Amino acid sequence: MKNYIFTFCILISLPLQGQVSLTFHAGRRAAVREMMPANSALIVFASDIKNRANDVDYQFHQDPNFYYLTGLNEPNAVLILFKNTQIIDNINTNEALYVSPLNSQDALWTTSVLGEAKASKNLNITCFSNTYFNELNLDTLSIKRVFCLNYDETQVFTNHHLKTQLHTQLLANNLKPNKQQPNLWLAKLRQHKLPEEITLIQKAIDITATGFNYLYHNIDSSHTEHQAQAMVEYMFAYNGAQYQGYPSICGAGNNGTILHYTANSDSISAKQLLLIDAGAEYNNYTADITRTLATNGKFTTEQKLIYELVLKAQQAGIDACVAGNAFIAPHRAAQNVIAQGLLDLGIIKKSTDFDIYFMHGTSHYLGLDVHDAGMYGALQANEVITVEPGIYIKNDSPCDSKWWGIAIRIEDDVLITTQSPLVMSAAIPKDIATMERLVQRK
Repeated sequence: MKNYIFTFCILISLPLQGQVSLTFHAGRRAAVREMMPANSALIVFASDIKNRANDVDYQFHQDPNFYYLTGLNEPNAVLILFKNTQIIDNINTNEALYVSPLNSQDALWTTSVLGEAKASKNLNITCFSNTYFNELNLDTLSIKRVFCLNYDETQVFTNHHLKTQLHTQLLANNLKPNKQQPNLWLAKLRQHKLPEEITLIQKAIDITATGFNYLYHNIDSSHTEHQAQAMVEYMFAYNGAQYQGYPSICGAGNNGTILHYTANSDSISAKQLLLIDAGAEYNNYTADITRTLATNGKFTTEQKLIYELVLKAQQAGIDACVAGNAFIAPHRAAQNVIAQGLLDLGIIKKSTDFDIYFMHGTSHYLGLDVHDAGMYGALQANEVITVEPGIYIKNDSPCDSKWWGIAIRIEDDVLITTQSPLVMSAAIPKDIATMERLVQRK
């Protein structure tokens, strides 16, 4: 009865929150424009629609840089930022967004687009139909340098007419696009989160928490990896997440030692641990959380020893999430704990062998991407990073077989502040006692 009541409670939807404001996107465009040299243009393409097979496409997902600058979640669009004010179609502007025109057939079969008039109003940016993009003349606009994002010359003669039109313009004006510099501009901006962004990341994390809590209260060893995935992702969708931030990882036993295991197709035996790495995406911002639990509700002695070691390493990493520290500081802190712990347990014979069992980095930026853009220098306030150490002991590893098949990763999302780090995902239980109690339905 207790389980039934809890399940009913967590199925109540979390309150929805809006997208970032129009002033946010306008401010990001202005910040990029400040970095641009004189007589230059930055041209940013929206994501393409990707075909799955025949007449079926993959679900559309916007390019993070394009969304960051526009707020538009449509394909077949191009943003142009000008360093200097230009005259386009008798309009004085330093920016132009070319969007798909209204199309009754598309609205009937797939989805309706905003169209240029509604896009101009909704996005607070000068918009034109993308059918006029080929009339843009970089020469008459006195553009001497062109920067591009999400543009690849190898794509221009496939099915992307907008990129083909730009390619023709660049050739005609003997302009070679710089594709590296604008990525640096955007990385510098995107690694620092504004308050609106932090709110949406927290919302994505809160939704993710409902998935993990639902899993804790419903999983047992009779389930499959895929069923565990379904429990978590069901709650993501139920609470308003439009996507998963990345393909969910649900690995039982030795499958958990495969870092990006996404088959999620095996059964779960009674004594196996389940490593689940999943994150909800809400209004383009994503969470990234990992928990490892005993699906029968009880860790073995060996599992508990490894789990407590990873948890200790993670806390050391979190403690190192201090503004001014090098980005690698959390990794070094976690790595040192794991190396000594594996040595103490007799799993390795020398501390430098830790990377047999801990072979990945501990942190990355988080935001519009699960591995978000950033410069990876010193940590600064208002950055959101992950802290995710792990130990992965494959079957047939060079250690006592009692450790084989144990894979544990613990991951939280951390906001760097001017004071102590804030664990944004602290509401998702990770101590053994609480997880065992929840899985046992006590």
